[in-house]
Amino acid sequence: MSFCASSRVHLFQLFITHWLSILFAFSVYAYRVHAQQFISSTESDIVYAHVNGKDMLLDIYVPDNPQKSSFPVIVWLHGGTWFSGSKRGFGVNYAASMVKHGFVVVCANYVTNERFPAQLHNCKAVIRWVRANAGKFRMDTTKIGVWGEGAGGHLAAMLGCTGDVKVATVGTTTMDIEGNVGPHLNFSSRVHAVVALYAPTDFLKMDEHAVEDCASPVIHNQPTSPEALLLGAAITTIPDKVQLANPIFYVTPDDPPFLLQHGTADCNVPPNQSELLDEALTKAGVPSTLDLYDGYRHWDTGFYSFGNLRRIRTFFEQVFAPKPAASTSPSEEQPR
Repeated sequence: MSFCASSRVHLFQLFITHWLSILFAFSVYAYRVHAQQFISSTESDIVYAHVNGKDMLLDIYVPDNPQKSSFPVIVWLHGGTWFSGSKRGFGVNYAASMVKHGFVVVCANYVTNERFPAQLHNCKAVIRWVRANAGKFRMDTTKIGVWGEGAGGHLAAMLGCTGDVKVATVGTTTMDIEGNVGPHLNFSSRVHAVVALYAPTDFLKMDEHAVEDCASPVIHNQPTSPEALLLGAAITTIPDKVQLANPIFYVTPDDPPFLLQHGTADCNVPPNQSELLDEALTKAGVPSTLDLYDGYRHWDTGFYSFGNLRRIRTFFEQVFAPKPAASTSPSEEQPR
């Protein structure tokens, strides 16, 4: 091939690559715009609890299908290092899009300036609120899933592994796991399915398994790290508290199915964190699926692609699919 012909081929390849990248960017933008414009909550800013004089709020999205008496539920927990973010932040429109596929979606604020387990207490109050208000919003309380990202993924995993745990002790440290947030304390906070995206689990192993070649990796053992702020001290100095904040510590065979997703290039939360939880769940006989996405970073937009949203939706659909009749646990569906 002549030099000129080779140059023309190269220019044509660059042209195609350029326009494909533009097309991909536009498709992502169009989907975001579509979600922003056409997904509105059925009811907004519902108070699910009062905490230290503050209203804790949630939004709810109910499918527009009057023929069905009830729908499975997905509770969305946003990311933000436990102390920031909101129910209307990044990711909410993708979570809310599940309403189009027959799910009631609940997006809740859980952020507080208090130390852990205050955030978990708020999340458990949300699950109890769902059960207490099932009739009003046509929610099927035998099919409650939770889906979180980052810090919200950690709390989702904690919800999945502590369904019947009231108080836990490690060494001389005792922690109230259930809490007493909200007016519906006679209802269960157990959930039936968990999706956790790039979630922290065992804080003390994060630096040990940090991703290489990160320009500015998070140093988790520092006294100013998000985990240290969450627990009140450098994590290496409070191993008992770290254990009590680790969902792996609570894994039992009756935990619900998990879908864990993590990027291999995550410089905030190393993928080893999801690997450890998957290993513990599998060892206990709990159905667990781990998706490791090559090159994905923390909060990577790939987690919210059409394909991955379909994968998450399929997971919930399969977990909630009709099963042979079995007796209902009174602790889940009736006041305790």
